[in-house]
Amino acid sequence: ARDTAHRPIANRNPGRPSRMTIESLIDQITSPNLQDDDYSLLLDLVELVNRNPPSNVTEALRFLKVKLQSSNANTLLRSLTMLDFLAQNCGAMMKANIATSEFVNDSLLPIVDDSLIHISVKYAVVKEIYKLSKSFKDDESLSIMKHTFGNLRLKYPNLCNQAVDEIDGLNKFNSSSLG
Repeated sequence: ARDTAHRPIANRNPGRPSRMTIESLIDQITSPNLQDDDYSLLLDLVELVNRNPPSNVTEALRFLKVKLQSSNANTLLRSLTMLDFLAQNCGAMMKANIATSEFVNDSLLPIVDDSLIHISVKYAVVKEIYKLSKSFKDDESLSIMKHTFGNLRLKYPNLCNQAVDEIDGLNKFNSSSLG
């Protein structure tokens, strides 16, 4: 199979480079200078990953893992949105690669356990794990997210309860009040 991870995608956005690779898209999506998510770039990434899932899923997750090791809050928050976008839009292979103990233990849990990471970022990770556990609930092979969230509930009950309330709509919790 041809490797399309480095084959550029034509960009629909004027003012940006006309060709993008998975790496360049992820760099732009997770820029520490971004205050908000760029959904146009996220859609471009999904389109590119879906062109050739066998190689592009691996490539996208390799770069995502690097971004999840950042100490920059903006980069981490943009990376979590990207994780959610990839999980929801890139099919079973992406979900299977996200729902591994390696990804959870090496890329997500260290953020929650890091004492130097701001509570709002930790909350975003907990919330994303809960969202993934709900999204993956019908496939037992993806149950690591459910088990991980269950373990987080024991360790961080307040963060987890707030995530459940926000995602399930029990109240309109604002993550900026986590202080």
